[in-house]
Amino acid sequence: MAVGIEANAEHAIVVGPSEFDGTERTVMSPGKVVAEPGARPTPVEILAYLVGGWSVERASDSGYRFAGDLRLRRVSETCLVGVERGESILGSRRLPALREYAFRVGDSGEQIEVLASGVGAGSGLAGMGLLHRLVFREEGGLVRAAHEHVCGGDIYRIEMVIVGADRFETTYCVRGPNKGYWLRSGYRRD
Repeated sequence: MAVGIEANAEHAIVVGPSEFDGTERTVMSPGKVVAEPGARPTPVEILAYLVGGWSVERASDSGYRFAGDLRLRRVSETCLVGVERGESILGSRRLPALREYAFRVGDSGEQIEVLASGVGAGSGLAGMGLLHRLVFREEGGLVRAAHEHVCGGDIYRIEMVIVGADRFETTYCVRGPNKGYWLRSGYRRD
């Protein structure tokens, strides 16, 4: 990413445990690109980072788990499409799971819009509904974005954090009169 710097071969910066899996995160290590303080990566830079294959592990406070993969491919400089496939696990039940996603630069040019199947009507990009609008920034040595919206009286909040060249995490927190849960996902580049 153009907003990054190369760490020198002698130093590494390690921050506290990951919220997702409890392991320490190396934010800067030899050869890894990290954000400069105050940097604001462009949406196109974030999309370039996301292209490719990712293994996914997800867990919630309800006991729900998911294991699978996400494959994102570029359809233009400003849009990625992909599919997340895997297995949803709740107690002893295991079910196949699939969801289509699109990540595209928003009309303002400052944000990434995340769309998903099951939110809109129909199939393909035209049938996807808007989940979030993310504006990324450097904060505490990490690149992160957050968004909040209301649906049916419930507040949905997502935070996405890029924790390294080959890893990012998302945390959803949903609170309101109808729902109340958190959902954390860890993504590792294949």
